[in-house]
Amino acid sequence: MARRWYRRYLEKSSCEGVQLLLEFFVVFARFEYALKKAGYFIGQGRVRPDWSGFVEKGGRADRFKERVPKRKLLKEAVKYFSEHPPKIQRVENGELDWNERSDDPLGPTSLGRATQALKDIRNNLFHGGKDPLFPEPGGRRDRELLRHGLSVLYALVDLDDKVKQAFTNG
Repeated sequence: MARRWYRRYLEKSSCEGVQLLLEFFVVFARFEYALKKAGYFIGQGRVRPDWSGFVEKGGRADRFKERVPKRKLLKEAVKYFSEHPPKIQRVENGELDWNERSDDPLGPTSLGRATQALKDIRNNLFHGGKDPLFPEPGGRRDRELLRHGLSVLYALVDLDDKVKQAFTNG
């Protein structure tokens, strides 16, 4: 039954949406692997990537800010996230709803905001709040978020030599 649903789902899906979704998940997962491999992790035993440490240390925020105007796709992504940030799903009066994020957990820098946008996109997709595969409604925005998220992810890889090495060579 569930497999039949999935097959029907794929038949109705946009090929572009499937490719963007797969690329985003693979690159996001590989980036988190690279963060941990490069030493950006939190915890003992069970660990998780240290996004905050990556964002706040080593002058990366300044390097990111310098690169934004020089890279067309990155500039477009930062502008898009500034004007149309991913929303986060909350419960309002017992109902699921979408709201603007009211905080900057990774800081107010363009790197912090762009990185938080990546995490929100991933969480919304992975935890079932979004569906970028269908053409409408909302699918176009979801695909834009994925496209811009990929531009940011690829730029983040270039901000740290150890991360870049781990990302490209394992």
